[in-house]
Amino acid sequence: MAKRKTNWDMIELALAHASAIGRHVLLFGPPGVSKTWAGFNLGLNGLEPMAVTITPDTPAAEIRGHFIPHGQTFEWHDGPAIAAWRLGTRLILNEVDHAGGDLLSMLHVVLDDRESAKESLPSQEIVYPSDGFHVVGTMNGVPADLPDPLRARFVIRLKVETPHPTFYSHLDKTCRKVAKANIESDQSFGCRAWLTFSELLAAEVSV
Repeated sequence: MAKRKTNWDMIELALAHASAIGRHVLLFGPPGVSKTWAGFNLGLNGLEPMAVTITPDTPAAEIRGHFIPHGQTFEWHDGPAIAAWRLGTRLILNEVDHAGGDLLSMLHVVLDDRESAKESLPSQEIVYPSDGFHVVGTMNGVPADLPDPLRARFVIRLKVETPHPTFYSHLDKTCRKVAKANIESDQSFGCRAWLTFSELLAAEVSV
């Protein structure tokens, strides 16, 4: 059975430089292989990333922002996309292929090149992405599943099929070899399943 492989050196390189060059990264592949983990842990520019998990019902307002009541008035509250623009940090879009409706149009703006991106908020403020801003999108499908305008904005597209090498160090020693063989085969249970199994082993030993 053919083994799955992932070029983690290339992924780490892309994520390390994405903030400097202002290019967005798409990580795609089967579920449970560290795509979201990579977004939260690799190549950060010193700032905490913003993140949102997208569903078909996610509205544009959830990532752009909205007004909230404050006493007798309403105040504008940034969503994760505009907050990441202001801070110049990473925005993680999990399940980006689920975007639809007005959210899809908003993502076109969010992922535009820094030189041309801007948004007129309902608060009448005009905002622009700060240096350092970039997006890491994740999806379980393939880039061809994305609409052409959205796919074109992810100029770096990298396939993730196996967990980051450090993953196995978190497993109980007695199951690391079996877990690695399973995850790298076509019968993968995924990282979450093996972490849970490892925790159960540890609990059994401690009883």
